[in-house]
Amino acid sequence: MMKMKKSAILLFAVLIAFSLATPSFAAKGGIPGSGKTKRTLSSLAISGPASLDENASATFAATATWSDGSTSAASAAWSENSAYATISTNGVLTASAVTSNQTVTVTASYTSGGVTKTTAKSVSIIDLPLESTEPVLPEQITLAWDPSTDPQIIGYRLYYKESFADDPSYNTPPFDSTGLFEGDSPIDIGKNETITLNLPYDTTVFCFAVTTYNSDGLESDYSNIACTSN
Repeated sequence: MMKMKKSAILLFAVLIAFSLATPSFAAKGGIPGSGKTKRTLSSLAISGPASLDENASATFAATATWSDGSTSAASAAWSENSAYATISTNGVLTASAVTSNQTVTVTASYTSGGVTKTTAKSVSIIDLPLESTEPVLPEQITLAWDPSTDPQIIGYRLYYKESFADDPSYNTPPFDSTGLFEGDSPIDIGKNETITLNLPYDTTVFCFAVTTYNSDGLESDYSNIACTSN
């Protein structure tokens, strides 16, 4: 019969007791064995413009905020509540034509870890004024002057200058503007003693002067100056 020492038996019993008393380890509320707490979805926010012109598009984005204070982009489900716009799965809102300003509500919903957050944003669809389809007609003016009594005169030239009334030199030479339908300055009128001009309908001022010329190419000084009012 085998005999064991009392001290060996006691050590064996202590080892068995230690093994039975050692618990398994898991981090409470986190990943087992990692020591890290699992974050959860706290809130959701929408970013994008507060207004959108009719017949235009704009992109909206969703941002998730987590329980640890961090944020990240969220692949949200998008919707809107009106007949004045549509929104795509990636958050592009497209407005239709409206007859007055309209308000639509853009909604985003996002789910993570069994937690769902939904948020909404109001967007104004702006009714743009209609552009006039009527053509802008030019302003017509007729200039006339007394005929020259010099028998050597064979024609007249009309000089003009376009400027703004607040320009201190708006009515002083040189009169060398360009762009009128009838021609650039000077316009050769021949022996005519009147001319009708088509001026652009805007806020500029036109000033005019007439000269005479003979067959030798000699030209007179400017006549008196006549200007339109703006």
